[in-house]
Amino acid sequence: MDNLTHILAGLLSAELASRYRARRAEPKAEWVRAAYFASALANNVPDFDFAYVGLSGPKLGYLLHHRGHTHTLLAGVPLGVIALGLVWLWGRRRRLPFSSADWAWLAALSFLGPALHVFMDFSNSYGVHPFWPLDNRWVYGDRIFIVEPLFWAAALPSLFLGVQARLGKTLLALWLTLTVVLPFATRMVPLALSGLVLVWVVAGLALLWKRSPAARALVALAGSALVLVTFGLAKPLAERKAREALGAAFSGEALHDVVLTSNPANPACWLFASAHTASDGSYAVRRGRISLAPSLYPAERCALSSGQTTAPLRAIARPSSAEVYFEREFVAPLAELQRLARESCEVAAYLRFARLPFWVELPGTGLVFGDVRFDREPGLGFAEMIAERAPRDCPRFVPPWEPPRSDVLSLPSR
Repeated sequence: MDNLTHILAGLLSAELASRYRARRAEPKAEWVRAAYFASALANNVPDFDFAYVGLSGPKLGYLLHHRGHTHTLLAGVPLGVIALGLVWLWGRRRRLPFSSADWAWLAALSFLGPALHVFMDFSNSYGVHPFWPLDNRWVYGDRIFIVEPLFWAAALPSLFLGVQARLGKTLLALWLTLTVVLPFATRMVPLALSGLVLVWVVAGLALLWKRSPAARALVALAGSALVLVTFGLAKPLAERKAREALGAAFSGEALHDVVLTSNPANPACWLFASAHTASDGSYAVRRGRISLAPSLYPAERCALSSGQTTAPLRAIARPSSAEVYFEREFVAPLAELQRLARESCEVAAYLRFARLPFWVELPGTGLVFGDVRFDREPGLGFAEMIAERAPRDCPRFVPPWEPPRSDVLSLPSR
């Protein structure tokens, strides 16, 4: 997820902790501010991996090390200690007289934050590997778009109404404005659903401004849970439709994986991309769209980009429907992918990240490897990498992640 959403999760956790403590005695304002700071910080410390992502090269290092070791359950303990230590230094500098109970709650928020961060990052198609070093496989939730405005609409009104400090009020007001404007401005959300986000925010402010802080916190939690559950329940429905359509259209091929990405604020619209191999020795990646409400919103309209790509995609020669729309496909010899993985240590390292790899020879650039999951524009995007076929020096500090397409790489060559 984006870092603003991680901050939001931290703020909501702190608010819920404050309201729970208030059942016995209202916590001091200094402690509430410390709780907000501790929880927001702890929910972002896993992304401190940006400090060392360049170890394996600027592009490859980011792809391999971001959401890497810091996004594991094992790292959650030292990251929680770091967050708590920073809060302790902050409190000491301000000479805040916190009790042992105060510090216990701050510690709980500090250790909860990294775990919550990993869970939220799991929810989208980028993936994490939380069980390292016991399990080096990537784990993907394939449920939530990386920036989900419905999460913001669910939680921000309650937090805005509960904050008294002028700076906090101003920042949350700007954030609320962004929540309303962003769906309209990006055109990634249908007009009707952009209006729903606007109505949710306005209704939340209107209905909650006279409610108790505890009621506001519970409404924010319930709204956030509703968003998560809605997308969580929609995902298996979309996956089943995608697998059924792909199985019928390409019955003679092996289907290795289906990657799903929900449209922002729209659990009825999904993008899918799939990995296939065929008996003729070919490897294919296909893209399409799924609609769970085809009578209201046909699958063809579930697009998030212009359709321009770096991958040399061609049209899929299969009929589409209102439920399933086939876009384009990348097809190449599987033996070529396996040979490049054997001969180039750069390609082998990249394949520890790529879930749906493609490759192309670009004039004036050379061999480019990419991942169809993130190929939304022509040229080199964040997930495309120039690779040498026989590099003089191999990347350093390559983590031990199992290649997502190890199932394809290990198949017999033809």
